[in-house]
Amino acid sequence: MRFDVTKLAAQISGYTSTCRVASRHVGTLADLLTARAPKDLSATQAKALELVKLRAVEVDQVRRNRLGATSPRIGQQRQELASAWSSLHGALVALANVPADIGAEAGEATAIVGRLFPSGLSFVNGDVMALWGDTMLLQRIDEEGLQSRIDALVSPSLLRSVRAARGRLASVLGLDGVESELPSGPTLAVVNSYFAFAVMTYARALSADVDLDDDASIQRFFSAVQPLDRLRVDTRPGGKGSPEVEPEEGDFEEEPVVGPVPGLPDDPEVNPFYHPPTEA
Repeated sequence: MRFDVTKLAAQISGYTSTCRVASRHVGTLADLLTARAPKDLSATQAKALELVKLRAVEVDQVRRNRLGATSPRIGQQRQELASAWSSLHGALVALANVPADIGAEAGEATAIVGRLFPSGLSFVNGDVMALWGDTMLLQRIDEEGLQSRIDALVSPSLLRSVRAARGRLASVLGLDGVESELPSGPTLAVVNSYFAFAVMTYARALSADVDLDDDASIQRFFSAVQPLDRLRVDTRPGGKGSPEVEPEEGDFEEEPVVGPVPGLPDDPEVNPFYHPPTEA
């Protein structure tokens, strides 16, 4: 026998255990697995591969939902609000750049920009829910009495446009008491877990045909699962994944803490992992 059976079995098990894939790559992985699939798939293996493709479609659907792309009105209102903030910010920045000997508004504009937009407009680049959460700037403007100062510098219609756009976005998100247009359903982490399980099931179905005495069957398995080497990630200690592939926020559910938690005192009443030494 030319192979170290123990080592070979460990290599195979690395593909037949649960792996993690960044949600933005599930469609690519499903396509690559399909392209590399053996021509002689059994009925069980073919069924498992079809489930991989189905789960990939489900992940892509949830990703589109999350970005608001499945509802034209949500995408439209998100863009309107982002544009309204951009217009207000741009007008204030333009005044802030006016030389002091040309106009006295530069100092006031600079102060307001620094107070409201310390990081520029980075907050408008997130998805629709992130944009909504970050646009609590209006509340700050009201609480700090900045509206009159802003209106004195630039056209009052700019701030009114922000308020109007935010109100329309609230309507399509269901934040005004009306049913939301955001699709409901499973989270991205859940459907991504289903996809990972489907990939594992497919790999296990392929491994059932591996004959350790047959080079061709071994090559058949590793050739079929090779795309995993390029796209899987693993955040678990000791996990083997592609270092170039990073997950995005929401791709995976957070791992439960197992074992002692750093920072807990050596007191059994508050630290269930601490056991005082027994007296001899």
